Parts: sequence; structure tokens; C-alpha cells
Amino acid sequence: MRTFKSKLGGLFTDFINEKRENGFSYEFEEYMLNRFDSFIIEHGFDDGKLSRKLVMEWAIQTPTECINYRNQRVSFARQFGYYLLSLGREAYIPMWMSSESISIPYIPSKVEIEEIYQSVDSYRLRHVTARYPQIELSVLFRLYYCCGLRLAESCYLKREHVNLEQGVLRIIHSKGDKDRLVPMTQDLTDLCRKYDERMQAKFPRNIWFFPRIDGKAPILKTTVDGMFAEIWKNTHISKMVPKAPRVHSLRHAFVIEKMNTWMKEGVSETMFPYLSVYLGHSSISETYYYYHNKEPIFELIREKDGDSANIIPKVVEYEQ
Repeated sequence: MRTFKSKLGGLFTDFINEKRENGFSYEFEEYMLNRFDSFIIEHGFDDGKLSRKLVMEWAIQTPTECINYRNQRVSFARQFGYYLLSLGREAYIPMWMSSESISIPYIPSKVEIEEIYQSVDSYRLRHVTARYPQIELSVLFRLYYCCGLRLAESCYLKREHVNLEQGVLRIIHSKGDKDRLVPMTQDLTDLCRKYDERMQAKFPRNIWFFPRIDGKAPILKTTVDGMFAEIWKNTHISKMVPKAPRVHSLRHAFVIEKMNTWMKEGVSETMFPYLSVYLGHSSISETYYYYHNKEPIFELIREKDGDSANIIPKVVEYEQ
């Protein structure tokens, strides 16, 4: 647990402990609340209150951050405010702020995916000072594409929730506080088993499947984001496309590849609800959102659509 220094510090600690007792890892949130704690002291708000002026100052977007990151910072202050209200204390609750726009992520093709994983598997070779074992990065990034996991779901995965006998991941308290089981392929299970043997030799009593370098906490989402940015920059394709993918793009690519495969094989759409559950979505409409308009998709749709020519006849010029 980090050491909080403001007059709200003890309450920050109690708030985080309560979250963890309820099963939440709250690692990134602890990091962000620690930043909030320092902000309180540095900007002269250390009176032990979560005032409106404090929260509004904290909510100002900095020049180096995107609006989504700013909104995430503010959301942690809002959650802490509700905690204070539950204790009978006064607190200012900031309004929920949505993004001004939703950006469409860059979805890498199968060829680009192959190059990304070549870059993943040689990452440590290029960075001799890299602190994470190569096999940890290889397994971590494969879970995003092979299992369609969210960024935080891999980072906060506990070893007790990885069944290496049956090849099943247990994802708990994910988005929407939903739990689910995620089966893995045999080759991915074998890779995870090999990885786990090495990590248990290094950290025998570690509870995290992807630990931080000291083994005392899970790897941070910001660390994974940063490494993936470097991994992408080391691919040849990164110099040829206008937009870089994020870690979450691997989850998108997994969904698109699965849907395309089913369409090619003539699998009924009745399979889509199973995919929705596998991904941890609340409804199938969330899964369809991932199916972005990429050119190969239209080619596949045209190939499978044999009725459109009869419904919409070809337009011909009238005879003069």
C-alpha cells in the first residue's frame, strides 16, 4: 500500500482496503489516488475536505493528457466522494463526464498481427535493460488477441484464477462488475504453463499471474501501454499507416477475425451470443460494435450475399 500524506490520506487507505476486501485489485486506482493526494498538498487544499474547488482544480485537463484520461482521474475522485458520503461526511460529487467524441481504433490486419508478435517476441533483445522477462511479455500480449481480454483483465489476473489443467481463465470483477470463464486453446495453455513454472521459481508465493518486477503487485496498465507503443514502433508497418493501434485493438482484431471465420464457414449467427458472453459483454449489440467497417469485411459480405442482385436490380441506361 502506498503512503498517503494529506489529511485525507487515512480515508484513502480505508477506501482502497474496502474495495480490495470486496475483490477489486484497485492497483491503478491506488496509483491515481496517490497522485490526487500529492495534488492536494501541492495546491494548498490540505484541509481534510473534498471540496468543490479542490475537485474542479483536479478536473482541469492538462496539455499532455487526452480527455478520456482526464475523465478517468475525475471518476476516481467521484468514487471516493461517494465513499465519504457513506461515512456521513460532506463531499463534493463531480458530474459524470463523457468523451467529446468516440475515436475509431486502428484494427491491425492478420499480416500486421503477425508482425506485432514478432516484435513482441524480440522486445527484450532490442532493449537489453528491459526489466520484464521475455516470456512474460509474450504470454501477456497473446492473451489480448487469443482470448480477447481487456487491458486490465490481463494485468490484474491472479494466479489462483488461471486453471492450467483445464486451460480456463476466471475473470472476476471486470467491466460492469461481471465475472466470466474464458477457455484457452491447448497451445496457449501449454505456453501459460511453461511461463507459470518460471515465474513460480522466481516468486514462489506470488499471487499475481503477471507481477510487477518486485513481485509485490500486478503489472501496471500504463506499463503495458508503454511497452506496446514501443513494440508497434519497431514494426515495419508502423511507418506505413497513419494511426497506431492500442492494446485494446488486439481485442477488436480477435472479434473481427472470429466473426469473419464464422461467416466463411457458414456458421449461424446463433453463435454470436456465445461470443458476447466470452467477451464479457452485457448484450450482443456491444459485440456487433466491434465489427468495424473494414474493406475485407465488405468483400466477404458481397460473397455471401446472393440475394441483393434480385432485390436491387442493375441500373441500365435507357435506349435513345
